[in-house]
Amino acid sequence: MELDQWAKSQPNGDTAWLQEFVNLFVSVQGRHYADAAKPAHEPPIPYFQRLEKFYLTLADENKAQEVAPDLKGSGETPEFYVLALPVPDYQPPLGEMKFSDRRFQALLERKYALFGRSDPELVAAADRYATNGTDGLDQYLGQVKASLLNSDDQAMLPFKSGLVRGASGTLMASVLADRMKDPNAIDWPLDAYAMVAIDWATGAWQNIAPVLKDLAPRSPYLARSAMEGLFFIRHAERNRWRFLNESRNLMAKDNNFLGPDAPELYTWALAKIQPIAVSLDLVSANPLPNPYFLLTGTPYAELMALKGEDVPAGGAQAPAPDGSPAAGGTGQW
Repeated sequence: MELDQWAKSQPNGDTAWLQEFVNLFVSVQGRHYADAAKPAHEPPIPYFQRLEKFYLTLADENKAQEVAPDLKGSGETPEFYVLALPVPDYQPPLGEMKFSDRRFQALLERKYALFGRSDPELVAAADRYATNGTDGLDQYLGQVKASLLNSDDQAMLPFKSGLVRGASGTLMASVLADRMKDPNAIDWPLDAYAMVAIDWATGAWQNIAPVLKDLAPRSPYLARSAMEGLFFIRHAERNRWRFLNESRNLMAKDNNFLGPDAPELYTWALAKIQPIAVSLDLVSANPLPNPYFLLTGTPYAELMALKGEDVPAGGAQAPAPDGSPAAGGTGQW
């Protein structure tokens, strides 16, 4: 509104300040704090002057090491802080992988580069993978690939596949276990992801966490994707949270499988905003918590977290991984 009014009142005004302001915002949002320099031209609009000061304060606070939001140190109101806070785009590292199926590797890298955005070519490729294969294990690995390429529609496919129910699932798990004895095998990360799904389908829940522990350092992206599938299938099958307790404990200790360079803002959102958002029914406790959505889609919960307010009682949250009820939750599971 103010920018529009300025543009109308200054049709030939110098816009150098605006480009410098955008550069400042991009530096802070992109976490390039050392590049966030004070613009040479002061914004002619008071609101943009306020934003500039806020961004420079954030850059200075995070330059040496990223820190959690500091409302008091910002000198700003909670409402302004929530609305103005730049949220970085981030996803866990895919890792260095060279699959034997080079086409799948190229498609997965494309999916990763799209940051989850839909792509008709990926959807079509996933459909082909879901229905192709020369034998049981080959067919199943096709379903695993399909779930990774089209997570919107096929994320649960390998977890509920009829190919891994009963004796056939036990046999496939044995074959994969033998293949995974070689940690340098080219398809080890994909086999590990498949093993997580098979262990769930066959009821070998105790085996899931050890596989995830080995997978997460090599591909935080695949480890977190596997956890996302586990959260979905647990809810769909109405299974108890205790079947995932060991895996959830592992994820909590390993930075939520976000990788070593995850934004501190994401860690803060999962720890502080998520419990409040669930208690207020702004998000469900069943899907894997999404830090980006918490920071962009639940402003009231973020406001409460920023102000240090307690988690409201009464919300139906997932119990803590150790089995105790989560703050504000009922603990019925």
